[in-house]
Parts: sequence; C-alpha cells; structure tokens
Amino acid sequence: MIKFTRLSSKQIRHLAALSRAAFLRSVERGQIDADTDQDQWRREHQAEACGLPGQHSLTVATQGHYLLILGHWLAMLGDGGAAFEAFMHSGEDEQRRRQLMHRLAGEVARLACLWRTQRGLADDEAARQAWNYATAIGHDKAAGRPLPQLTLTELEQLAWTLAARVGSQVAKAKKAAAA
Repeated sequence: MIKFTRLSSKQIRHLAALSRAAFLRSVERGQIDADTDQDQWRREHQAEACGLPGQHSLTVATQGHYLLILGHWLAMLGDGGAAFEAFMHSGEDEQRRRQLMHRLAGEVARLACLWRTQRGLADDEAARQAWNYATAIGHDKAAGRPLPQLTLTELEQLAWTLAARVGSQVAKAKKAAAA
C-alpha cells in the first residue's frame, strides 16, 4: 500500500472553492435548501467521494483522495469531461505513476541546471540533453520501451538510477569547485 502525503494548502483551497460553487449550484437547482449547513454538506460529499466514512476534513485527506474529491465536485458542477479525467487518473497505480514522473522530472531539472553551468549550455539545450539522457537510461532498462510503457517498478528504478547519477555528478562538481 502506497503512503500518500497530505493535500497542499493550494489543493485544499481549490477543492473548497469547487465545493462552494457546487453548493451554490445545488441551491440554485433546488436540490438543497439555502439554509443547509454548507460545511456539513461539504463534509458529507467529501466522505462520499473518497469512500471513507468518517473522513470528513480536507486537512486529513491525502493525495490518494484528491482526484476522487476533485472529480466529485466537477461532476456536480456539470463538467463531465474533466470529472471523467479526474476519475480515470485516481487509481493507486496512476497516482504512483504521477509521483514517479514528477520525481523523474525533478531529477532531469537538477541535471539540466548542472549541465547548464558545467557545459555553458542554454536553458532549453540543457533541458533537452538532460531529458534525452534520462530517456536513454529508461530505454536501456526496459528493452527499448518508451517511458509511458514502463512498469511502475521500472519507472521507480529509473528515478533512483537518475537520482544516483545526478547526485554523483553534483558531488564531483562540488569537489572540483572546492579544490
């Protein structure tokens, strides 16, 4: 089981704004009374969206709940396409894949910054070379398959490998600078 981090304050604000809009839309449609307690209504819907009874506060919700709650509010607001996308990407494997790709992107950015400094490259060229380096490692580890086709295990191994190689290059650069 993957352990997810808590929602960021930006995510909480976004979900709260959507819940407010969904509440107002429900009042406007006559689905609920205007004197309904909005906080209680929001908490009931969040619990329904997450499938976790008793978990009502966004402050205890995790990244694993975010897309489920987001999709719920979007569906209530009538944005079926965006709700569908949120629900489609809400599975544990999809969440893990997103986390790993984010981590991989961070390592690519770190490598691009290092190469920009070391090699005197422009930002876009350093980023392109760093990305090509990461994808080449991925191809080698996965018999030539592109990144989107890597399994979660292969993607995680790629992220660790790239982090180790970037860390090694950063350490060498610091040692050379200190000498």
